[in-house]
Amino acid sequence: ISSLPKRTANKSYLQEKLFSYTGGPFYAIVDTTGSPVGKPKAGYDPDVQGFLQFLENGLKEFKAIGTDK
Repeated sequence: ISSLPKRTANKSYLQEKLFSYTGGPFYAIVDTTGSPVGKPKAGYDPDVQGFLQFLENGLKEFKAIGTDK
């Protein structure tokens, strides 16, 4: 991620560079350095509980790695 601009308004650029995916919708959790945390979620899914589980898992993994990177 060090090759990415410090501030990028173009989210699809980050999506393509980090995950090699350009479709939407696309959800990913990243740590304070911009590194991916857990598995991203791609595509439309009307399952609210499934999305909440994705967020909870991401938060759990984020806390496990710490924020002092």
